[in-house]
Amino acid sequence: MKFWAKVRFKEEENAEHLIRSFFTEFNSENSIVIRGNEAKVEIIFDNPPMEIIEAINHCDVIEFNCGKTLGEYKKDETEQVRKKEETSEQTEQAVAEEETSEQTEQAVAEEETSEQTEQAVVEEETSEQTEQAEAKKDNPENSKNPSKKEDEIPELSELAKKSSSYEEFVKSVASWLEMDKKKEFFQSIVRAAGQAKKITWSNIEEILKSDGVNYKEWDKIWCTKKVTSKFKNSETSVTIMKLIKVIVEYKTYDFNQEVRGEMKELAEETSGQTEQAVAEEKTDEQTETINEVAAPKKRVKMECMPEIPYFEEVLGSVDKTQPIEKRVKYVLTAMGLKKMKTKEQHEIFEITNTAVRLGRMDFDIIFLKAKIPLEESMTARMTFSKFINDFVKEYYSDKKVKLLDFLKDMQRIVMFESEIESFTDFTD
Repeated sequence: MKFWAKVRFKEEENAEHLIRSFFTEFNSENSIVIRGNEAKVEIIFDNPPMEIIEAINHCDVIEFNCGKTLGEYKKDETEQVRKKEETSEQTEQAVAEEETSEQTEQAVAEEETSEQTEQAVVEEETSEQTEQAEAKKDNPENSKNPSKKEDEIPELSELAKKSSSYEEFVKSVASWLEMDKKKEFFQSIVRAAGQAKKITWSNIEEILKSDGVNYKEWDKIWCTKKVTSKFKNSETSVTIMKLIKVIVEYKTYDFNQEVRGEMKELAEETSGQTEQAVAEEKTDEQTETINEVAAPKKRVKMECMPEIPYFEEVLGSVDKTQPIEKRVKYVLTAMGLKKMKTKEQHEIFEITNTAVRLGRMDFDIIFLKAKIPLEESMTARMTFSKFINDFVKEYYSDKKVKLLDFLKDMQRIVMFESEIESFTDFTD
């Protein structure tokens, strides 16, 4: 079999990792070409070259093909270059016209919205006074109640229920508002507002400048227009400043409540007994352990993972009296397994459930006993690795987690030592 890939290095270490992996599993028929921060790799193999695949997974994958050779790609690329050279003059002219068009469009838009911008500034200057006047009318306790604020913009409440963290919630709001190319800038505005003592444009801009965020007046106008457009037909009157203030209040929202609800349901489904039966048949200590599944307090850390308090609470509440497959499903569900496609859910579960029962961790053995076809093993491994690292990214960590390290830690956490010892012959 053969595959080729075109990747972009995120950092220098990625290039070193890829080169080292290439020569570790060296084959004279293989090839690698590195240009600047990009690389093209062509691999011919009998068994999947997992070291190279792992190195590719740490890069940004631009293209990946399991049939087309690198030589064929190079031929196509040469043809594309030739065509570009023939039309280079026209392309340069088109680019120049596009840039001029964009500048003209921005200039016209700024002129058309100048009156709206002035009005927005006036509203922003008086928003603090208005908020203080409304606060005097409200009960002090209600003004601190997040649910009271959620009622002002119901759409945000729905987005919050579907998010597992505040950062994910802010991203979903930016997507919902269709911020497009200004999505990152809008997230920066919200992040700065969360740091400001008082949420005003002047305070937000001061924090953006101190954080090195470059922007233009047009960026503010763009975001303002998107908010105005989204709530144009809404019964609720919402300005961008009001929206940002409500978003920031969600920092205290319990984004894990939905996931914990799923975990509680899973525990009830697999317990095989009602709460009343448990109270009659279990001791007080066992009952307390079961209750901790719904409201985890004890924390256990995976060595390969960064510090994620919620996830560590889940690991600390694994009920080892449950069948092994239930323990595995409990942890994977907390990581968002249900968000994956049905086939991917099945593969990830089978790989994990098989790996924790092995005395010796080896990918060839794991995939063989998990009954993953050889031609699908490489894709399954990359999907699993992406599943883990996407979960880590939700908590804004730059840490990369290797799949084999994750499986080893999973075994240590969900299994008793005596169980691990009893499975040492599982690979025979």
